[in-house]
Amino acid sequence: LANMTAVFIYVMGKKKLSELRPEHFIAYNSGRRNGKFGKRKAKSDGTIRRELQHLKAAINFCLTAKVINPSDVPNIPMPAPPAPRDRWLSKDELARINAVLENGRIQPRVKTFVMIAKFTAARKSSIEKLQCFSRNLLIFHSKIFQKLLDW
Repeated sequence: LANMTAVFIYVMGKKKLSELRPEHFIAYNSGRRNGKFGKRKAKSDGTIRRELQHLKAAINFCLTAKVINPSDVPNIPMPAPPAPRDRWLSKDELARINAVLENGRIQPRVKTFVMIAKFTAARKSSIEKLQCFSRNLLIFHSKIFQKLLDW
């Protein structure tokens, strides 16, 4: 946050909050994206978006505390959210995971989690939300599927 604050001060100067316009934030976005200031390293839209969200959170806190007037709050244009970082495991990675599951001392709940994740390609949060019946059903089907693969 210290670097982000320094960059904001460098880009925005000593302007009051009410003096900031969307053009200032667009200049900030393009400058960060091109590495013109900060640590002179180009930043992704996700990083820039997170920095601007921190700024919005600080402004909202000041609004709640009645430190600033609502009329002084600028419109802050945000970059588009980045695409999710999804990736499929390769066959070699799956083989290594299977070897660890079969040979290593791994808790049964971890084996269950990995088995469900492997056969459903579900995200961690989706697997954690499963109810007991659904989880048992998936385990049953994944064991059948594993036997078919081994056959």
